[in-house]
Amino acid sequence: MTKYILNTMVILLTLMLYRRKACGFIKNSLSSGRKAAAVLLPVGILLACAAVIIFLTFFEACFICAAAAVGFFLRHRLADIFRAQYARKHGRLHAAKTAGIICLSLWLWLALFYRTEIGEPIGMKNYLYHKYNEEFKFLGVRPDKTNNGFYPINGDRKEDCFNLVRKKYLSVGSRLFASDNYYGIIIRDDYQAFCKEIIEKYYGNADDVVVTVRFDFSGLSNLEYMSDELDRSTSLEEFFKFQKENPSSHNSADITVRLPTSYFGLAETQDMILGLTNGLAEKTNCVSINFVYDKAKDYGLGYTHAIISYYGEVEIYSEENLDNV
Repeated sequence: MTKYILNTMVILLTLMLYRRKACGFIKNSLSSGRKAAAVLLPVGILLACAAVIIFLTFFEACFICAAAAVGFFLRHRLADIFRAQYARKHGRLHAAKTAGIICLSLWLWLALFYRTEIGEPIGMKNYLYHKYNEEFKFLGVRPDKTNNGFYPINGDRKEDCFNLVRKKYLSVGSRLFASDNYYGIIIRDDYQAFCKEIIEKYYGNADDVVVTVRFDFSGLSNLEYMSDELDRSTSLEEFFKFQKENPSSHNSADITVRLPTSYFGLAETQDMILGLTNGLAEKTNCVSINFVYDKAKDYGLGYTHAIISYYGEVEIYSEENLDNV
């Protein structure tokens, strides 16, 4: 809500610069009988302002309004430039070319600003906002500058933090700007619930079983980032399907199933381990599962580790004498 209020204030301040000129245009249009022009201008301004307020971040709204303000103060000089363009042969084409060069220059300036130390965190926030429609807080960058830490403003700093890496392209807010693994946070609850449903088939009531899913090491080009195609609109089923169709995407899920000590050595536990591993293997790939017990260190209990490879092959290693699959 704060973003919308700030964007609205910036828009209103900018509109104050153009108030006299816009009112004069509307008045002249009405007096000359050009009612369509008198109606289209305020409607167009209203739609443009609504788009800026709703779809752009505060920094981008400020940038557009600052560019509009500069254009207002240089309006006479710009008018002379465009009149000179119109006076040439194919004047409209030259005027359109000039307008395109101005827009491209503004885009290039913003893209280059996002490459600076000051502008890069702002650009990364804008990329995340446009991809996930959510505001994020910047945690900082690793000493080796390999990635940047973020977490959602409405999330938990410790549990919901994720990594983002800046790409080499000159881009503003697009998928080319960066890669991240925030989708692992989005899909986490659904993924954990899916695993719990399978576990409950063997124990009936699995309230004392804790399932944790993380995507700390994912991505094709860098083992900490998930595929760029994955965003808030991608459901768990669509994610599973994507994994099956793209076995080399390396969106690796690291699952920990924490069991009560009393479950150690039960036949149901061994059946559950096989059932959960094979059930996930039917749906997806690139999964690592650790089955541990609450007091494993105190009691010297074993553990089980299962791997579902990129191609859906299952391997289970256990200190509980569970046969390899």
